[in-house]
Amino acid sequence: VEAPEVDQLAGGVDLGLLHGLRLTEDRRAVERVAPRARREVGHRQDPHRERRQLPGRLAPADPSVVYALGFDGLARSFDGGLSWEGIEGVFLPESVAVDPSDPATIYVGAATRLFRSTDFGDTFEERDTGLRDAFITTVAVAPSDPGVLYAGTRNGVFRSVDAGATWEAAKGGQNGAGRVTGEVLALAVEPRDAGTVFAATSSAVFRTTDGGETWKDLVEGRFRGLEVLAVDPEEPQRLIAATVLG
Repeated sequence: VEAPEVDQLAGGVDLGLLHGLRLTEDRRAVERVAPRARREVGHRQDPHRERRQLPGRLAPADPSVVYALGFDGLARSFDGGLSWEGIEGVFLPESVAVDPSDPATIYVGAATRLFRSTDFGDTFEERDTGLRDAFITTVAVAPSDPGVLYAGTRNGVFRSVDAGATWEAAKGGQNGAGRVTGEVLALAVEPRDAGTVFAATSSAVFRTTDGGETWKDLVEGRFRGLEVLAVDPEEPQRLIAATVLG
């Protein structure tokens, strides 16, 4: 399998679950295994509700820990995707982010509520004071300061500086100049600077270098269907964006 497909598998929600693929032990290639039934992943399914399949999340501090969010809910793996188990406790999760310094700590967005777990998803606490009933679409944790979080919503970006205990709207997500317009589908935080954030809507990529005070559109409609953003940890000036077409 060519390298781009390996990269896609490493970040994909179907990591070894639904398509009969998994990473090899050295994590440099993929191999075929017997595909698993969808019912083995997650714990709740709403047949009347459509949902995007979102990328899985490798825990930066321990890549053997992976969290995946798909049509059936949230799941976790402690062996790099070789085996999986569903995570209970959050109804209809929409997004998940892993604390870069602690693989046990995750943040899960579910409609207008945000939850945190510090024990790999065994238990959850609500962490959404100040989100103002905003529908949460994506969550990101700053690698350089895990206490700084960003939440993308259907109408802008919110920021927390106390690990999600309280939130306030980033000015670009409201009615000020340089506003992030449209539903925020993906967020990426620069690895060395918690104030530099990229936010993607379906047709734009916005950047702030001041923690959300001001934003600038970097693509001005040149792309459509944007859904995934990532900043290269080795070369932070390189931003990777993926659309529904690749």
